[in-house]
Amino acid sequence: MNFQQLSNLQYWTSLFASPWTIAINLIDILIVAYILYHFTKAIAGTKIMILVRGVLVFILAQILANMIGLTTISWLINQIITYGVIAAVVIFSPEIRTGLERLGRATDFFSNAPISAEEQMIRAFVKSVEYMSPRKIGALVAIQRVRTLQEYISTGIPLDAKISAELLINIFIPNTPLHDGAVIIKEERIAVTSAYLPLTKNTGISKEFGTRHRAAIGLSEVSDALTFVVSEETGGISITYNGSFKHNLTLDEFETELREILLPKEEAGLSFKERLLGGWKHEKNSLYIISSLFFTCVLFVYATATNFQNSTSARQVKTETYTNTVTNVPIDIRYNSDEYFISGFASEVSVVLTGANRLSLASEMQESTRKFKVTADLTDASVGTIEVPLSIEDLPNGLTAVATPQKITVKIGKKAQKDKVKVVPEIDPSQIDSRVQIENVTVSDEEVSITSDQETLDRIDKIIAVLPTSEHITGNYSGSVPLQAIDRNGVVLPTVITPFDTTMKVTTKPAAPSSSTSNSTTSSSSETSSSTKATSSKTN
Repeated sequence: MNFQQLSNLQYWTSLFASPWTIAINLIDILIVAYILYHFTKAIAGTKIMILVRGVLVFILAQILANMIGLTTISWLINQIITYGVIAAVVIFSPEIRTGLERLGRATDFFSNAPISAEEQMIRAFVKSVEYMSPRKIGALVAIQRVRTLQEYISTGIPLDAKISAELLINIFIPNTPLHDGAVIIKEERIAVTSAYLPLTKNTGISKEFGTRHRAAIGLSEVSDALTFVVSEETGGISITYNGSFKHNLTLDEFETELREILLPKEEAGLSFKERLLGGWKHEKNSLYIISSLFFTCVLFVYATATNFQNSTSARQVKTETYTNTVTNVPIDIRYNSDEYFISGFASEVSVVLTGANRLSLASEMQESTRKFKVTADLTDASVGTIEVPLSIEDLPNGLTAVATPQKITVKIGKKAQKDKVKVVPEIDPSQIDSRVQIENVTVSDEEVSITSDQETLDRIDKIIAVLPTSEHITGNYSGSVPLQAIDRNGVVLPTVITPFDTTMKVTTKPAAPSSSTSNSTTSSSSETSSSTKATSSKTN
């Protein structure tokens, strides 16, 4: 596959050949993205994540090398990926096994049953801290979130026990075998005790905080784990999360912090979509979702383009053909213009021409020598909104053509006309220089005729002469401006206005000098009022 393949209109057309094809492609993308998303979350924070990032970089590099045509580099990268992945499976098998186990639990997303494990866990934490804090029993508890703490879990003593306040209190009672180190919570269970956590390297931490506090801060700097500490010297309660450190919390404040972090919303109210995404509002989850979708789309385009190229090559005949795209081809719409008014359609289309005769193709590419035309037949149509197919006529022999789009939607109404409609000049206040004030605004055509269908005519509120957005009033102005028919909501309506433009003349005078910000604001309001008054006066 190369860049030229990506610019092939037939390839992109094949992706949207039918509603069934579109549905299959979307399902394909979503399934792969779903697997990548949950696999990424499962391995986040582990050593294998670094390897996966490297593999992804190599895969993207190989795709780019194939597209550019760098054969040697593409072959070399392919060999590295092939043998590197095999070696990684052997070296990082424990991490891969853990990630696959977490991925296998994705079936929980299809359940709408209330989840109360987090609530039970929070109550156990609060009850245990309520006991330990006044008695100055030191404690250090880390709760695994999205990123795995397997690196630190492996340093502790395995327990795999259900969380309870009584068990936590017994673990941290002084002089017991398990009271040193940290308790790590994984999947609402006590995974290990006596685990070692990384100490913070921040030298700005007050010396009043001991090893437990420094370990809690250190873990929050390298993971998204929630950690809380009970000081054995003061009984103070502290929490660290994502690098933030809150200490000397009351019991109520401690419980509030736990709920805000562990229960961002009521689990019972989560929909299937919210369970599936795992919390789009969380920054890390959002990053995982976007990255998974992006990489899946890249793989999808690469795979489908390669398959399309291979299938096209298999069908190619010996006769060489050429393809050119003609843009902005006008549509010749045939209808009874004396009785009907049509609107709501694109007036131009693109046409893909294919043929073996390059001279004939070149001739049809030029508007001055073009023979074919795109037509839409509305001669038998009646009032209403209809979808009409486009036809290509007078196409030279040996050429084939496909119009994009192949159909247009047209609104047909009974033709009606309204004469002597007054024109209202309008100037946006932001287009007026602060140093001048509008004194008078006039237009050369005070009244115009409007042609449209009766329904549209009834919706017209006024005809406005609009100063182009590129213009800025810094003094007297005179220039041609377009006319537009708008309804009461300011929506431009499809009409034919005769004439279609007019000459706007604006006379100005210097703005009154201002001595303060307040006066400047008053002057600006005066300009707007003056502009509106000139417009209103002209309308009357």
